[in-house]
Amino acid sequence: MDKVYDYDVDKLKRGDMIQVMKDLFGEENVCNISTFNTFSNKVAIRDIGRVLNDKEDSPYKGMITPELRDLVSKTIPVIKKVDKDGNEIEIDVSLKDAIKGNDELQKLYKQYPMWFEYALKLSGLPKSRGCHASAIMVTPKPVTEYCPVCYNKDGEIMHQAEMHALMDDIKLIKMDSLGLKNLSIADMTLKFAGITWEDVDINHLDLNDRKVYDEVYKTGETVGVFQMESAEARRMLIEAKTDNIEDIIVVNSANRPGTKDSFPDYCHNKLHPYDITVIHPDLKRLFKQSHCVLLYQEQALSLLRYAGFPEVEVETGRRAIGKKKENVMRTLRPKFEEGLRKRNWNDEQIEAIWNLLLKQSEYCFNRGHAVAYALLSYLTAYLKVHYPIEYLTACLIMDEGTDKASTLLSEAKRLGFELNNPDINNSGMSYTPNQSNNEILIGLGSIKGLSDNGLNTILANRPFVSMTDFMTTAITMNKGDVVALIKSGALDSLTNKGKIDLFKQYYIARFNAGKEGKKPIKKANKTNIKQLFDMGLITPEQQDDKEYCTYIFNDHRMRLEWAKFKDKYCQGTELDWEMEVLNVHLSGNPFEGVYLPDWSKVNVEEEGWVGGVIINCKTNVIKNGKNKGKKMAFINLGVGDVTFDITVFANKYTQYIDLLKNGKCVVCRIKKDSEVKGCLQSIETLEDYLNRTKYVQEKYRKEN
Repeated sequence: MDKVYDYDVDKLKRGDMIQVMKDLFGEENVCNISTFNTFSNKVAIRDIGRVLNDKEDSPYKGMITPELRDLVSKTIPVIKKVDKDGNEIEIDVSLKDAIKGNDELQKLYKQYPMWFEYALKLSGLPKSRGCHASAIMVTPKPVTEYCPVCYNKDGEIMHQAEMHALMDDIKLIKMDSLGLKNLSIADMTLKFAGITWEDVDINHLDLNDRKVYDEVYKTGETVGVFQMESAEARRMLIEAKTDNIEDIIVVNSANRPGTKDSFPDYCHNKLHPYDITVIHPDLKRLFKQSHCVLLYQEQALSLLRYAGFPEVEVETGRRAIGKKKENVMRTLRPKFEEGLRKRNWNDEQIEAIWNLLLKQSEYCFNRGHAVAYALLSYLTAYLKVHYPIEYLTACLIMDEGTDKASTLLSEAKRLGFELNNPDINNSGMSYTPNQSNNEILIGLGSIKGLSDNGLNTILANRPFVSMTDFMTTAITMNKGDVVALIKSGALDSLTNKGKIDLFKQYYIARFNAGKEGKKPIKKANKTNIKQLFDMGLITPEQQDDKEYCTYIFNDHRMRLEWAKFKDKYCQGTELDWEMEVLNVHLSGNPFEGVYLPDWSKVNVEEEGWVGGVIINCKTNVIKNGKNKGKKMAFINLGVGDVTFDITVFANKYTQYIDLLKNGKCVVCRIKKDSEVKGCLQSIETLEDYLNRTKYVQEKYRKEN
């Protein structure tokens, strides 16, 4: 690879930056870069299964149903790792290993060997062409003089050749223009707060603000904080008792496969500076910046220089570490040992430091990159502490419609902000902060189930002065849109009679318009009148009053159809509806008045009960041991204003997989690790728990 330049930019302004590049280098000299997507294990299983199920001469014709394909695909594990930028990514495990590590897959493999054999051959092969998310190619002459081009799905030019061939063989320049969501969040926060980037210039910002460390990093309350939101990062911040920018840099660097094992040593050395053990005394000087622990690429390179390597060979080491080439690293060993012996290192010391250095080739973070990301992390934490409502609102806007939204909504409630239901007349597209009242108004665009067409119809016709006024528009909209609006509370300001009444008004409007079930009749005939008489709805004297009979018939039909409508769309409580369409409980707490044993009285290593809402559930694949290849999970449980981190091991994951869903109200029996951490022993829905403890709950309510 000849030249690669990386820079991060506000995600919402990435297009503007690319246009700047085109203005600088020429429109025809800048283009997107192709990527080649491969068949993952799951996709190979699904695609091969579909062909074998549909093909007439297949031995499995009609046997590999969509349900079976879906089941097998979901059973195949993936490994979740942190990439070089700290983002969680999924990586396929070997399909053979997945089959070996799962009894159900082994059984299916024996039943459908051809299906799995074909999938094994297909997995990893190119499937389709895509466009690189950040990379841009810059050429000295028009791109078409170097390679053929095509259009991506957005109608933009991209080259057709394989990326590394262009860089390594033709020596073209690639620029990585990565759009960072957190920069967009920071920019949005500044606008909400009425300040500018000059007010938070990182070159002049106080990096020793005690509130930032005490309220965010030391406590692990890092929801919305760049690079520090994962359970592992939070654990590391707490363990290090983070109180300075260097700690943040270290966590950002150490939360990687190649350096994570060194982190406990960093914490010990930082917190116990008079009890530091090093392989050789000289390392105290070489690794002083990180409390005598090898964490950064730059430190690894300084170690090579210390061993006498010239800069040309140091560069070889840098490339080996950067590209994870362990075989190249091993070629450096003889000279490395020789250089250290000249500095009076013994064989045991040399072996120990070499093994540590070799681990760098797995992945060691560049300190320069770590510093930049740590400073951005600090900036986001600073904004969260000093402009909390503006910052949380910006986070919600950028993560609208994602699984993370529920976590952010819970965080807003923890910080004491009032979350208000969407309002059909006052809500914008997204969230809006009200600093004076400490309120965040949820946007109409946050309502799950409200389509773009429905949203545009509302914006074009509002304001609505009453439910009757809204009904004129409602009957022209998709039914699902209006149902979502009612459940979200967006129409509450149009009535004081409650949501069931709103549903009924909407249903009657649709019935009268002939859009709901059986339509109203225009005039009762003899058959209709006989039906009414047989049901006892009219008297003999009323049979000749056609107008009255028509009214009674339509009223009876409407009531019957309303019962069906209500049964279909009005099941559950208003709290259930809020979680369904908004991912949060706003009008109350489902656990209010529920008795649970006092968690605070449970000792560490003992079992206790906690109840809450699952706000996030992440699965992982076990890499080693008897459960290798099986899945486990980590769930964040919202318990009042506190978030519990609960580990779900493989056997419990398999047993309770159907309950481990975001938004579920559950009661967990967990083995206590700390006040907010534990391992799952059992789990049940709140409804099942209340039924099981019915008499205890009744006694509790009477006493309270």
